[in-house]
Order: sequence, then C-alpha cells, then structure tokens
Amino acid sequence: MNEQTRVDHVVKKRKPLSRGQLNLFSFQLSRPIPEVETGVGAEYSFIDSKSGEKVESLASVVGKEIVNARFNQGEVCGVAWFNSAVVSYCWVAFQQAEVGEVNRIIKLRSNELYLYEAFTLPDYRGRGLFPALLTAILSFARSQGYSRALIFSLSKNRPSLRGIEKAGFSLFQSIHFLKFQDLTLCLSGRTKGKEAGVRMGKKKEDV
Repeated sequence: MNEQTRVDHVVKKRKPLSRGQLNLFSFQLSRPIPEVETGVGAEYSFIDSKSGEKVESLASVVGKEIVNARFNQGEVCGVAWFNSAVVSYCWVAFQQAEVGEVNRIIKLRSNELYLYEAFTLPDYRGRGLFPALLTAILSFARSQGYSRALIFSLSKNRPSLRGIEKAGFSLFQSIHFLKFQDLTLCLSGRTKGKEAGVRMGKKKEDV
C-alpha cells in the first residue's frame, strides 16, 4: 500500500460529522397512568435474573451477554408476551445507564428510574404495544415506590415520540449534540417549569 492509498484508506474510515437532538421525557408517578388499548392481546411481566425460562426467551431476542450484564447491574426488563413469545421489551435501570445517543452516563437519583432501549418486533409495530408496555412499567415503578420515570428519544424518531407521548410522558428538556469521530459535544437546554434536570457524566474512557 503506497502513501496515497494509505491516506485515502484512513479518510474513508473516519466517521462523518453528525448532529442531532435528544428529547428528554419524564412521568411524575403521582399522576394518573393512562390506559392504552392495543391491537394485540399481550401479557406483560418484568424479568430479572431469577425469572427462569423467561430469561432464556429474552436472551434469544436480545443476546445472552447483554442480558447477563444488565441483570448484574440490577436492571430489569419489561416484556410484552404474545403466544408465549417476546414481542416487545424495554430495559429499566435504577442506578445508572449509558445514553448511547450522546455518549454519556445517566446517574439516577434514588426516586428515579430510567427506561431505555425499547424494541418491538417488526410484525407487531403500529399496534400500540410500545406505549402499553411503557404504562405497564409505570405501574410497576409506582408499586416499587419510585416517583419519577425518565425516557429519552431522538427528535427524528417520530414513532418513538408518539408512543412516549401516548403513554403520558412530558417533554421537559432537550440536548443538542455534535459528533465527530469519537468526540461528542453536548448542549443542554433549559428544563421546563419546575422539572429537575438529569445528572449526566462522561463515560470513563472519555474523562
């Protein structure tokens, strides 16, 4: 490989500059939780490391290493089941979690939990499963004594935004970000009303 070819190869491997907006939503659990109708007769449950065969079913969709790592961090996974199969899921963190869109770590207060990395199988999208699962998680959170639930979404992800709003979450802040290669710059907007902001820190390798 000559010098010019090497330079061209390096240039092609560089990640392009990108920018975006992350919308931050919250739900105050003192409020009524909406009822969401779905087009699927799904059942909802919360999976942890002690859930037996259900762990294997979740791992077959998400991946065993991911499931084990998150259970080791004390997280649970809210799951929608249909015909004994996982059709939708959403992870729930209670201490901290990575916010991949902005390359940061969210550090939760003792009264908060964070919903993230929700996914619905393609054949079941558009049937209301996502917002219904979110409301099931809200009921679970309230029963566990939490007072605030958080969930984030990119502003360009319209289906996700609609589902989050249908579940009763309210937008309280936005983060504008700029990415270049491994560098992520963030600018947080003001929070709305008396809503508390979130505590975010850089990942250890970025410090």
